[in-house]
Amino acid sequence: MSTEPAPTQALLHDTIPGADDLTSPQPDIRDLATTPAPSRSIVLVGLMGAGKTTIGRRLAAALGLPFHDADVEIEQAAGCSIADLFARYGEPAFRD
Repeated sequence: MSTEPAPTQALLHDTIPGADDLTSPQPDIRDLATTPAPSRSIVLVGLMGAGKTTIGRRLAAALGLPFHDADVEIEQAAGCSIADLFARYGEPAFRD
């Protein structure tokens, strides 16, 4: 067996700082269940409609962690829906 990295891995390693993190073995996510609670946070980031809420709920249930939906938190803090925030202040203000 060759000790040389695969061509794709070598290209990533040579051109993208930190690419080793993308190609190295990752820990089993179930190991998070044994990590002390204050350091157990998972944040899902993605485009609207990508499935963050669906995956987040399932992941939280599987790991025994609380689930917090950013949209719900924003709506509670603002006292109105995200649609209302967009209508009143526009998307740039919402993203800020």
